[in-house]
Amino acid sequence: MLHNRSSMFSTYLLAGALSASADNPFITHRFTADPTARCFDGRIYIYPSHDIPEFGDFRGENSFMMSDYHVYSTADLMHYTDHGMILHQDDVEWLEKDTFEMWAPCAETKNGKYYFYFPAKKRVGVAIAETPVGPFKPEPKPVEYTHGIDPNIFIDKDGTPYLFFGHGDNIQGMRMKEDMITPDMMPVKIEGLPKEYKEGSFVFERNGIYYFTFPYSAKGPEEIRYAMGLSPLGPYKAQDNVIIGKRHTSTVHHSIIPFKDQWYLFYHHADLSNDGTLRSICADELFFNEDGTIKTVIPTRRGVGICPAENTIQVDRYSDHEGVTCERFAGSELQGLYVDGIQDGSWLKYDRVDFGSFDFDGMSAKVSSCGAGGSIEVRAEARDGPLLGAFKVPAGDDNFVWKTVSVEAVGKVSGIQDLYLVFKGSGFLVDWIRFNKPDVAFLTFGGNGVGSIRINGISEVASYAPGKQLSVGESKHIRMEAIADYDSFFVGYELNGSPAESIEKVKAGDEIKAVFSMKHKEVNAFIPMQAERATVHHGVKVSPAYGGGVLMVEDIQAGDYVGFHNVNLKGGADNVQCYVASFSEGGKINVCSGSPESKPVAEIMIPNTGGMHRMKMVSAGMDVLSGFQDIFFCFEGTGSCAVDWMRFTPFVEGAVFLKADMADRIEGGKISLSAEEGVAVSSVNDGTMLTFKNVSFPKGISKLAVRYAAAKDGPTATVHLNEPDAEPVATLELKSTGNWGKWDDADVDVSIPEGTHRLFIKFTGGDSSEMSISSLIFE
Repeated sequence: MLHNRSSMFSTYLLAGALSASADNPFITHRFTADPTARCFDGRIYIYPSHDIPEFGDFRGENSFMMSDYHVYSTADLMHYTDHGMILHQDDVEWLEKDTFEMWAPCAETKNGKYYFYFPAKKRVGVAIAETPVGPFKPEPKPVEYTHGIDPNIFIDKDGTPYLFFGHGDNIQGMRMKEDMITPDMMPVKIEGLPKEYKEGSFVFERNGIYYFTFPYSAKGPEEIRYAMGLSPLGPYKAQDNVIIGKRHTSTVHHSIIPFKDQWYLFYHHADLSNDGTLRSICADELFFNEDGTIKTVIPTRRGVGICPAENTIQVDRYSDHEGVTCERFAGSELQGLYVDGIQDGSWLKYDRVDFGSFDFDGMSAKVSSCGAGGSIEVRAEARDGPLLGAFKVPAGDDNFVWKTVSVEAVGKVSGIQDLYLVFKGSGFLVDWIRFNKPDVAFLTFGGNGVGSIRINGISEVASYAPGKQLSVGESKHIRMEAIADYDSFFVGYELNGSPAESIEKVKAGDEIKAVFSMKHKEVNAFIPMQAERATVHHGVKVSPAYGGGVLMVEDIQAGDYVGFHNVNLKGGADNVQCYVASFSEGGKINVCSGSPESKPVAEIMIPNTGGMHRMKMVSAGMDVLSGFQDIFFCFEGTGSCAVDWMRFTPFVEGAVFLKADMADRIEGGKISLSAEEGVAVSSVNDGTMLTFKNVSFPKGISKLAVRYAAAKDGPTATVHLNEPDAEPVATLELKSTGNWGKWDDADVDVSIPEGTHRLFIKFTGGDSSEMSISSLIFE
């Protein structure tokens, strides 16, 4: 996957309150799993792992792809802050490149520092920071004596730290020294646990009892079980009842903490994606019996926390119901759920909505109909409680054509209320409802860029382009921020026609204008240009990539385009590539220079990749284009598609330039992305071979240069023409460049006759260390 922190600028520029949810899962813009929750200074910090989708044909071990860690926090179990990436696999000196095995982590604090433990390649690493959100710096070596996965750090009442790790029938623990890094004993096996498969241990203490909790599987999906003991290292006695039972996902890692006089279970499931390798974290309340045993937790979609009435309320996360079902949107796992199966007289309950003194005058709902329609009564307290309003759902003939319907409120409530939706009629769907304040102001965007708006501290990430108008409610503070990377950035405001330094208060009738002034940063044409960071978006939607992390451009239709200003093609490019996804064929990307109306310099056909969640690289040749250009990617044809990135490959006069990833066949290596080199072939080792068909060589080729990176001395590369076993025309000894992220060139004399040849690059020998190959230039 792309390890390019600058590409995440748009995601973390707006780090702050997410679209908050008290529902399960409570993080929905990225797939997360294995949550360790800790309370530091009255705030909960959650350290999960990060599931990412497949890249090309490569999946991690057991089909899990996990390359980095993020941290989230909350003070109320309702509003969550995304603090961004805190550690990536490439940051770890002792870890082989592109392992994608950054599995279940854990964190704790001691002596004013914060310690983050993570597994990789069956070892346990530790990274240290001065704050709960980093920056975390990994230690140069893994923790001594560790062999296994899923570390758990526990600090006893006397301040002694213990580290647990392992899986299967060999979960171990050991006492640690005060530095939290050095073992104070050899590991010992934890006794008293069931014999079948176990992993993901989490230890805590309550009223003098130590609880050793763990995911467990005798056969099939895991459940969470526990054992009780009188010391951290045991012995323990396994209990018969479960903390949480089997679910349809194969794994169910967890943590358990107290917060404000209530205990909580944090765990994950795959209800959002229906893919056990793309999971999402959840939280539910946990209770104890009088004898200290743990009551079984019934997982809920409603989750924990109190939902503010001004939020969009996802009623598909109902707390009780009769005659309805909860279904998953098709196409994008991250779109969530909706209410289905509605019949006349059916109902659902959504509890704990805080109206406070919220003064709403209307309501809206997102609905879809394939029949005669009906109505939705919104009531408080009970199914026959006070009526707040009633929506009329219009007739329709196609489910999943969604409409927003609105109605004036007929009743008012205050304080914390349970809501009931009572349905009249059938054949329609519901996604959410919202209580509306009067629209009291309009915000208009001007200038030469796109941005996002933060109102009262809550971010709405969207592509607000010049000329768009947004209605906003009564606001105490409005702040505009860029969602693209610029050398300089400025927002000027006007309030009712007069210049204003900022907007601190909005009242009824106000007219606000925000104008962007930006200097476009130089764009390197030869590394992936992230589509969501284009300086011009026309008709497209910027959305979270399916399963993870960075943003992408989707909802692309004929006539849409994205543009990049100030693209530096340097000495020239003769090929362009795009990373796309589509569920149909027939689309085309016209690559234009200067303006979207100019004659295309290249045309890239968009294939059916198998769905919007499966990305594929496509490319096209073109006449040489050089220097600084404004580049536009314009979409034609039918069917929707999504685009992650675009990039060019350089043209070298009198030479043959080959990107390693453009090989027609790659054996023993895999395609990866690099912030410095774009797409490359990684895991190059003894036995790797790259095959290029029909390479046209001009007369006079006498030298070969290979661009590569390696932490250790690598295998020898030999170059063969037309047959893989032909006598090599060149041999290169590829030495260490210093580390995985340091790229260098090795060159050798070569003699290749003029004409078209099949080219084989074979790698043999070495000390089993892996390397990455970016490109080859024959001159």
